Amino acid sequence: MKIAAFADGAGGVGATHLVYHLGWMYSELGVVTLLADLDPRAALTCRFLDDRRLEELWPEGGAPRKTAFGALRLYLDGAGGGAAPHVEDVGPGLGLLAGDPLLAGAEDALARQWRGCIEGRPGAAFRAVSALRRVLRAAAEASGASLVLVDTGPYPGALDRAVLLSADGIVFPLAADIRSLHALEALGAAMARWRREWRDARERHPAAGAGGPEGAMRALGYVVMRRAVRLDRFDYARERCMNRLPAAYRRAAGEGDAGAAPPAAAEDSDRCLGAPGPYGILMPLAEEARKPLFRLKAADGARAGHMRAVQDCWLEYRALARALAARGGIALP
Repeated sequence: MKIAAFADGAGGVGATHLVYHLGWMYSELGVVTLLADLDPRAALTCRFLDDRRLEELWPEGGAPRKTAFGALRLYLDGAGGGAAPHVEDVGPGLGLLAGDPLLAGAEDALARQWRGCIEGRPGAAFRAVSALRRVLRAAAEASGASLVLVDTGPYPGALDRAVLLSADGIVFPLAADIRSLHALEALGAAMARWRREWRDARERHPAAGAGGPEGAMRALGYVVMRRAVRLDRFDYARERCMNRLPAAYRRAAGEGDAGAAPPAAAEDSDRCLGAPGPYGILMPLAEEARKPLFRLKAADGARAGHMRAVQDCWLEYRALARALAARGGIALP
């Protein structure tokens, strides 16, 4: 079983859109997949579930919640876990560990437990920080999934740190703008510090850290989330950012600046897994139908002129899924 986390340090890049479509594509390719929504905004969950179901998953009055927060809370409260996390069946070979706005409350608890690991208070602290990987593995086992795709929050806090520690590999969704470029640099610096601190904590307390994630935070590559651009105007800022992305990614991934000369464009780098198009005109139809862009049909409002874009989208996400599988050791049937 493989866990791939999608780290979006800027917000608004399109990470949720990417995870959603990759989940559907892997299910089409025959890979039983679990999507884990660990963003407190729960945007991925809302792409699948209507308000009636959300009210059932997010009950008021302190009732148990069948969400990622409900599964993680048992560990944070010191209960040491419990029953297998609830997984929503959202498609053939596709499950969802639902997100929850209350995940925002896990930030403080995970930050305190992280300090416990660093400052020499092992035991419960290590179990809490490592809990997320146990929750993801338990949810995958409950749903029969061999692949877990994790949608993270937009800012590198304690929750995202626990996610990245738990993952087998990390994918970086990026946009060709200055905000995404600088967010990638900041996230890379944070990841380098987290790796070092986790390694040092485990070396000081090997018994407490045994069985926990290694925390390698291995980078699998990046995906350029393309946006609509005006063809009659040269966007100097966009082109400049596109040319800087490969080197910025190598630094964030801990690869440094050594090696071959950078490519002429971010999409030409061997670290680029893909660059799916925006397909903005199809988005309202897909959201209304609660299905991926590449599954739209005439009954969903897609006109004959849209079907070429639907086919192109399917081809792009199939190529992207295969590229990620090759880089991350994901077995395809």
